[in-house]
Amino acid sequence: MVGSEKISKLRAILAENPRDLDDKCDLFKNCTAEEYKELALFSLRTLCKNMRFHKRRTSEKGWAAHHITKAIFEEQSIFDPYSDPGFIADAAKICPWYVLRYTE
Repeated sequence: MVGSEKISKLRAILAENPRDLDDKCDLFKNCTAEEYKELALFSLRTLCKNMRFHKRRTSEKGWAAHHITKAIFEEQSIFDPYSDPGFIADAAKICPWYVLRYTE
């Protein structure tokens, strides 16, 4: 599968269920660091559409945000999010509480 075709298919999966970044993590293991970052931000944007998570939420979306950020910061081995302040800043704009709990 060519890069842009692969990304389009993975984005379609995340558009249906953003939490699949964690639940179906094997789909993303062959992504490059840049592809994974793009997909991680897409997943957070899709989940947090029209709302920002400035505090912890106990809703289904809050639980999904927990799993997505846990996958990004604890479980994937594609890139080191802690060494990429630009990624952290972009992710924190979308989902502040769940991202900043890892970085503050």
